[in-house]
Amino acid sequence: MVVMDVGVLGQDRTDEEWETMLKRETTLLKMGLSGVEAFVLAVRCMYRDRPDSGDDRTLCLECQHAKRKQARCTKAQVYLPFVLQRCDLFLKVAA
Repeated sequence: MVVMDVGVLGQDRTDEEWETMLKRETTLLKMGLSGVEAFVLAVRCMYRDRPDSGDDRTLCLECQHAKRKQARCTKAQVYLPFVLQRCDLFLKVAA
């Protein structure tokens, strides 16, 4: 188990990154994550989204193939909405 000090996560961010992170955190909370879980995952995604991060992982819930209400992937992949992962079939949801 990895223990993270959430008190320092996100301190080195821009206002735009922080706004995006807060929106993502709100979505994750609505999907059932606890406050700490939602915050930590949203911050991880914030760092992942930086151009120089080198992190190409995605969340199922960011994919057009995800059917959130049915908790499944339309391409018959395993649906893991809260796990950063690589998927060859990933298709980004239009912004």
